[in-house]
Amino acid sequence: METWDKLPLELMDELAERESFSRRHYRPVYSMHKWWARRPGSTFRMLGLSCLTDETESKDDILKRNESGSYSGRYLQNNSDEFSDVTVLDPFVGGGTTLVELNRLGADTK
Repeated sequence: METWDKLPLELMDELAERESFSRRHYRPVYSMHKWWARRPGSTFRMLGLSCLTDETESKDDILKRNESGSYSGRYLQNNSDEFSDVTVLDPFVGGGTTLVELNRLGADTK
């Protein structure tokens, strides 16, 4: 079975949990209306970076925890113009999390 080691799953879960518990402080635009299967934006941002970057990028390039406990990587950088040549289609839309997060990465979303 082929595996894809580009996602920093442990860190991804940690960020998603933090985001879910801090909605009273940070309310992204896609949290404004009720949606039954709300997903954390951090998860979709991480998935987007993993899919849009080439095979030379590793999970540590996307996000890693430093010895000091802080984070570094492309996840935390402004990528708003890097993926401008990419179009992402989400025909089911749902709560809009996919479109908002991939648009934050600079992709054209429809």
